[in-house]
Amino acid sequence: MGKFLGLSDLELEKYAGLQQQGGYRAVLTKAMNAAHVWRVAVSAWAHALLTAQPDERDRITQRMEAQGDAVRGIRAWVQSQHGATAV
Repeated sequence: MGKFLGLSDLELEKYAGLQQQGGYRAVLTKAMNAAHVWRVAVSAWAHALLTAQPDERDRITQRMEAQGDAVRGIRAWVQSQHGATAV
């Protein structure tokens, strides 16, 4: 994958170390010869759409099916995780 993306060994180490903590995600960007790791805040809605955690995806899918609508299902999941103020 590293060769395909044009990443050096150091950049691959940075990529391998990306983490998600406390509402933040680490993102690796590369422009020309410079690679950077950024820590960005992600909204609860974006988290619901982008999560890679199988248990979270399953719970979100269950709520979507129970609500009969993707938006209402995601809203229900966001509220269960972050309270009514997150919607």
